[in-house]
Amino acid sequence: MKKSNEKWHFMIGRGMHPVIVMDLVYKGHTKFFGKVFNLPFNIYFMERYEGATYFLEREYQRVILYFSRKLKKKLSEFYKFPVFFEEKNSELTNFLGKIEIKKIKKFSNEKIKQILNKFFEDYAIIVLHFYLPFFVEDLLTNELKKIILPKLREIKKEDKLEEYIYCLTQDVRPSGANEEKIALLRIADYISKRKELINKEAFKHWKKYFGVYTYLFNVKEYTFNNVILNIKKYIKENPQKLLKEALDEQKKIKDTQNKILEEIKLSKKGLEILKLAQYYVYFRNVRVTQMGNFQCLIKHILEDWGRRRNLTYQEVINLTHNEILTGKFNKKELKKRLDGYVYLLENGSQHIITGKDKERFLKKEGMGIKEEKIEVIKGLTVFPGKVKGKVRKATPYTFDLLKKRDILVCSMTIVEATPYLSRCKAIITDEGGITCHAAIVSRELKIPCIVGTKIATKVLKDGDLVEVDAEKGIVRVLKRRT
Repeated sequence: MKKSNEKWHFMIGRGMHPVIVMDLVYKGHTKFFGKVFNLPFNIYFMERYEGATYFLEREYQRVILYFSRKLKKKLSEFYKFPVFFEEKNSELTNFLGKIEIKKIKKFSNEKIKQILNKFFEDYAIIVLHFYLPFFVEDLLTNELKKIILPKLREIKKEDKLEEYIYCLTQDVRPSGANEEKIALLRIADYISKRKELINKEAFKHWKKYFGVYTYLFNVKEYTFNNVILNIKKYIKENPQKLLKEALDEQKKIKDTQNKILEEIKLSKKGLEILKLAQYYVYFRNVRVTQMGNFQCLIKHILEDWGRRRNLTYQEVINLTHNEILTGKFNKKELKKRLDGYVYLLENGSQHIITGKDKERFLKKEGMGIKEEKIEVIKGLTVFPGKVKGKVRKATPYTFDLLKKRDILVCSMTIVEATPYLSRCKAIITDEGGITCHAAIVSRELKIPCIVGTKIATKVLKDGDLVEVDAEKGIVRVLKRRT
């Protein structure tokens, strides 16, 4: 049981998740967590409210302790987890890809149930890896600090610790939307030189990346026509030049890393930990986009299940997997969930709290009522600078609405947001560390950035005038929007 004075550990923000996501997170962590990550325990406590997920501090520290032991004894085991994720991901995508969409309406209820049952079971295992990088990143960052700091002291460059770790832990491989863009540029370059028809290459590309912009059941379809239009666009924009710029940026990062490594001369063990950190930075960026394809495919099944019960897709994904499999649910309760909910996993039991009960729960727990009075927020500087401006809050689905000179406030930036971040005057995030996406992009774009504030999205509102002092890692509220 959770003791009244026990603390929660902030894991991730990213806005509201559909209920089905948290329900399958619950199923995975209580049933499969120990087995998948070779640990002698599962996770039985979790909260999600106001767009943020928390693990019980006691359970979080227990995972870190066991992972720390693994790191010392068998570092290679950490490479197996993402490989297993990719295998399960491909297996589920292939299974769903064989279903003929046009025939779904003729499927019996029992067949629909069988498909969904397999999907829920596999997804509960796959989604465990959504949280994995946050455990591993904290552990590896601390290990790298222990290894690199003594080296920097020898050359009197202790103040470069965070900068060097940030640079060294970047993985030069493109991921997610960036990977898709580079692949498109290669196709555009190939076609522009040979003047060949683009349909064949475009179709192969689409089959690989059609779910790249989908995030946790919020399906954003990337159609074959979108691919054709993008290829034609890049052909007009000189794809060879754009491709060279993208590849030159990767080379620049690698050259900087080699220069630092030559300077600090890490041991064999240090290099192994660094390589693992780079691997997990890459995995953190690709894991969500790799899940996109099968989520696009299952949408057709979920939509049809909803059609048979007069429910929209958004309503269906805010049911639990048991409610879907049994067909038994409360429509009034479902409507409340669409207005927001608190998710609570307590001692292995799941609670979805809505309506007035949600407000009473938040007030009782002291959540969401004190933050608005805070006028100064502290976090970790990942790129320095000092600017003033108005806040613009964004979710994974609204980064494209950013305007020039906005102060971006979000739970965390994602790869798909990269094209829009150059519009920002500064970036402030709830989560993240020196290896996160916001850190990487802010350095590339030279935008002041403070990450890991934990509360920025709760404290700040659209239109608030703030000062971002990324020299000191402080955000000050100058004037509230009235």
